[in-house]
Amino acid sequence: MADGPKFAKFIRSVPGCAVQRYGTSELIGATRKPLTKQQRVEGESAIEWNDAIVPLTVDFCRRYARELAHHLANDELVEVKREEWDALQAQQAIEAQQASDAAVVEEINNLAAAEADKE
Repeated sequence: MADGPKFAKFIRSVPGCAVQRYGTSELIGATRKPLTKQQRVEGESAIEWNDAIVPLTVDFCRRYARELAHHLANDELVEVKREEWDALQAQQAIEAQQASDAAVVEEINNLAAAEADKE
């Protein structure tokens, strides 16, 4: 079985510093949202920042080394440790399992209620 891609760096965006993921139209750690004319007039930002940790593959880092070095040096991106990424992945797995467990319990309760209504 093949392992997933090997990650060389883990980064997080810095709010206020929109950095596009090279080779795509995506922003790193942010998303663009559509604004109404009124929102634009009021000066609302079309970018929503998030706290996501973005893993970068070895190939991506090799291809865009100069650009990444520039953004890291100018504090437009922040490098995070693999341990933080691993902890986030573990937390997301726990949350997904809890949501799955809650869905099963809800389904059982709904079936039990339906059976009780038949009696």
